[in-house]
Amino acid sequence: MIYQDNNNAQLTIKNPNSLAITSVTLFDVSGKQLFNAIDLDTQNNYTFSTKHLSDGVYVTVISVDNTNTLTKKVVIKNK
Repeated sequence: MIYQDNNNAQLTIKNPNSLAITSVTLFDVSGKQLFNAIDLDTQNNYTFSTKHLSDGVYVTVISVDNTNTLTKKVVIKNK
């Protein structure tokens, strides 16, 4: 589960099945890569600050086990 917590300006990824997430990448709608977190430890929750980002629509790509990817649109509207 991926969601944006606009009150705290954080992108949150819940990982209840403790999958081996290898990277989290955030793109703007034009395809520009804004950040890429790699070599992540296996955790139940990941949080990434979005306070430096402008309000808008972004795409999060999560790589799991270097074989599967999950892509999710995220709307950021920091307060």
